[in-house]
Amino acid sequence: MPEAFNLRRMLEEIVEDEKVSTSKRTKVSQADIKKLIMEQRKDRSGSSDDAEASSTDGHAPTDAVPHDRHDRMETGSDPERTRSSGYHPTSSRPPLPLPGESRKGTPAERLDDGGKEGADSRAMHHQISDGTLPARIILKHRVIPLRVGNRVIELAMEDPRDQTTIQDVENLTGRRVEPVKVEPELLERSLQLFSVGRTEEGFDSASSWEPKAPGFLPTLLEMLVISEGSDLLITQGASPWIKTPLHMETTGLPPVTALDCVRCAKSLMNEGRWERFLAEGVVTLAYQDPVHGRFRVQVYREKGAPSLVLRHIPRRIPTPEELGLPAWAGDLSRLTNGLVVLCSPSGHGKTTTLHALVHQINQQRACHIITLEDPVEVLHEPVRSQISQREIGKDVGTQRHAIKQAVKLGAHVIAVGELTSPGALLEALGAAQSGRLVLAAFEAGGARQALDQLIHSVPRPLQSHAISMMEDVNITVVAQKLLSTGHGAGARPVCEKLQGVAGIRKPSRSREPRS
Repeated sequence: MPEAFNLRRMLEEIVEDEKVSTSKRTKVSQADIKKLIMEQRKDRSGSSDDAEASSTDGHAPTDAVPHDRHDRMETGSDPERTRSSGYHPTSSRPPLPLPGESRKGTPAERLDDGGKEGADSRAMHHQISDGTLPARIILKHRVIPLRVGNRVIELAMEDPRDQTTIQDVENLTGRRVEPVKVEPELLERSLQLFSVGRTEEGFDSASSWEPKAPGFLPTLLEMLVISEGSDLLITQGASPWIKTPLHMETTGLPPVTALDCVRCAKSLMNEGRWERFLAEGVVTLAYQDPVHGRFRVQVYREKGAPSLVLRHIPRRIPTPEELGLPAWAGDLSRLTNGLVVLCSPSGHGKTTTLHALVHQINQQRACHIITLEDPVEVLHEPVRSQISQREIGKDVGTQRHAIKQAVKLGAHVIAVGELTSPGALLEALGAAQSGRLVLAAFEAGGARQALDQLIHSVPRPLQSHAISMMEDVNITVVAQKLLSTGHGAGARPVCEKLQGVAGIRKPSRSREPRS
């Protein structure tokens, strides 16, 4: 049987020949390519028939060459050209069909016919935008996926040496890119056809973002919930781990690959958040699983691949008493104004305590409560109060503006997920001065340490003003840590309270030297 001829390889050889040819032609048309390929096929068919006749006579052909060696002879011995084109002679990928031949389904088979009037733009749109590569990436970098495997994606592009585009696609898909150089005119027609398909369908970029979660993710979530752990840690090259407030244990599952991490991360977020992760290297979001409940997810880049930390959020909101907090901590929910700062090291329950107080206020009195978080973790249902839950960066721009808007919206209680800036602290103090109750979380090891950090986070010229505002609102700082009960994974909180700013030394004002 004649050997199928590879169009890409032929294009590379023609381009190379054109560099040293004295011909006056400036480009090679598809008709020329097709004619040359057909001649090559006829020659190969004739040589194949001679070989079969020789084998029938019992004599092997004298010019028989092993297949892999024959491929190396055809592609040439220039390693730089092979690397730049992204083509590997030993690759087993199927050859592209001839221009004008019948093509079915895939973009690789229809790329050469992209500009024909009879092409089905809807089918082309569905084939290219199948979720592997987002539409905006296709149009931004002007690339077309030709073949998508489990570990490799074959990419049609104008410049195979464009490392920026290759790296973006590899980070986005979790697959190694094999670039294929195509004619600009051919690529342009395919992209135009793709754009037409998007317009005809009223294309929404989020609708094509349907990556499937790896099969092990539901199992891991179930293990986390059953073990009553707090966090699930997923990192490439290692078995997933489960973390409790006091210890860690491995799941004993096989190591997770980088591709598994990519699929897992993409299954938990939309396209916009994924692109934000690619740009910033870290993203935080909330994920609602239909079976196992709600999770706070942090995705960060590690060794070029995403790693994940998933924190389980219980469906039922506990009361301060159920958390083991002292009675005076539960009484904080009866305050009608002031600033209450809940601080602890990471993972020691400050956010849980914050939402326990909000839930208790919701059950005790009728008021307007606004929570400000990034992301929204615990979902509250109105009981006696009206609750609005806003996500920073999605529902409102910054935390400072969110607190300012909450005052204008007439909130009686403002709950801040975690104070993150000096401007947010000053706005929180201003809201407390105006008669609101502000509950805020802050990461610190102790009550006095938290108060010092809050004061020194403010620019020095404004520190005296911030301390005066704290004295006016009678700030309360509550610090808590979780200690082991000695019974399995159980833990109990130990709390301390600091009332007001007594004992905090005010910063001295610098005096200008006299002339």
